[in-house]
Amino acid sequence: MNFLIKTSFIVASIAFSSLPLMAFDFGVIFDGTDKAYTNDVSDISGSEDWENELIGTVTANAKGNLTASGTQRISAEGNFVYKYTNDSEGESENLKTADLTLLKYTGVFATGSAKSIVSFGRFFVGDVTSVVLSQVNDGLMYQYLSDKINASVYGGWTGLTNAHNTTVLDGEESDFFLDTDSVYYCNTSYALCSASVSFPYILFNQTITLEGIGLIGTNGINSDNGGDWRIYGTFALNGPLASCLFYKLYTCFSKEKDSDLSNLSSLYFDYYTSWKDLSFSLGGVYASGKTGSFSSFKGITSQTAFNSFGDVQYSGIIKSGLSASIKPFTNLFIKLGSDVVLKYDEKGIERDENQELKYHGTQVYASMAYQVFTDVKAALSVSDYFAKDEGNNKLLGTVSLTFAL
Repeated sequence: MNFLIKTSFIVASIAFSSLPLMAFDFGVIFDGTDKAYTNDVSDISGSEDWENELIGTVTANAKGNLTASGTQRISAEGNFVYKYTNDSEGESENLKTADLTLLKYTGVFATGSAKSIVSFGRFFVGDVTSVVLSQVNDGLMYQYLSDKINASVYGGWTGLTNAHNTTVLDGEESDFFLDTDSVYYCNTSYALCSASVSFPYILFNQTITLEGIGLIGTNGINSDNGGDWRIYGTFALNGPLASCLFYKLYTCFSKEKDSDLSNLSSLYFDYYTSWKDLSFSLGGVYASGKTGSFSSFKGITSQTAFNSFGDVQYSGIIKSGLSASIKPFTNLFIKLGSDVVLKYDEKGIERDENQELKYHGTQVYASMAYQVFTDVKAALSVSDYFAKDEGNNKLLGTVSLTFAL
């Protein structure tokens, strides 16, 4: 196992061994997931014609209070993942990875009627869009929370996270290359900083958020991204339109080195009922392509925008859809939905010309999660993408079973 991950686990062990025994809690989670997918259902004659991914994960977690009041605490989580892949041609491969996904100190301090929260170490960070930034990272965060204003600042570095589990979208000049044979491989290196301010229920119960993010390339362990940079500025607005109707709106402008301005915007409406938690969601998201004065949008964390054959990011697309969810029983959750996708073609990029927006495909999906017991959960999901180009079709099924101890 990589020296860095060994050192991290040793540090976590020492930290937890110094805590009072009664303040220490730990647990283990076992998860088994099987994914099967195909591009062309008509070619399926047996189970061997599907592409298959079998993933087994063991996750250990621990947490403990540093003070009797619980205002200062430390938490940690690590996992081991075994992934076996078998394609439709009969070729197979396996991958073993280990990761420290959480090692975090949290301190909560009262400041009058408000409170301040200091977080340090490795933990999840995200942005107001949940599309630009959504990953585990190493850094320091300060939050100020009150009835009238919520503010936060964050600074961190991506270069020590495991690239197998956290995928950062690189600049075109990056020399980072993932070693797929390693158990732990240090990520492409960027300094990450963000600041946000939110005004809860400032007018007619509406909440306004302003956020800025900077990504600056650095020279790291496995990459040299010096000179690369990206900046993001986001305005978000959300709140109720009626007692059961809510909306979420944001627009994010981004600038990358040697590129024009780009944009990511979204608007969704959510309607909630009191009958079995039935709810509906309607809306869409736009991510600019190379057209007019805009360049193709690129976030920080890799995220698949829809389930076609091939990994499509939130870049050069318009996706709109409708979904519904319900809990027919207390321990059963069901969700159904469909999206229509328009995509800017790739020819514009190749020729350094403006791209054209064209119909790409339609996806339908369904998922179900059943809490069998308090510590046992089963989940099933199915999606089918009907593309204009049949090469992008994809039928995907996923089943998982999770045990918590």
